[in-house]
Amino acid sequence: MYLKDIHDVLYDRHSQSVVKAVIEVAHTLDLSVVAEGVETDEHVRILKLKECDKIKGETIS
Repeated sequence: MYLKDIHDVLYDRHSQSVVKAVIEVAHTLDLSVVAEGVETDEHVRILKLKECDKIKGETIS
């Protein structure tokens, strides 16, 4: 499952809840979650806290 272009999503409390729910549903279905378009270290930190499996973007090499 892919989360794409998450730029401002992770700064809004409600949006963060949606991201967390998507990750939990995917994991319940034994799917991996890949976040694409990650641009900041803060996005990386938040996604790791929410247990995103893979993170892709400009800050990731």
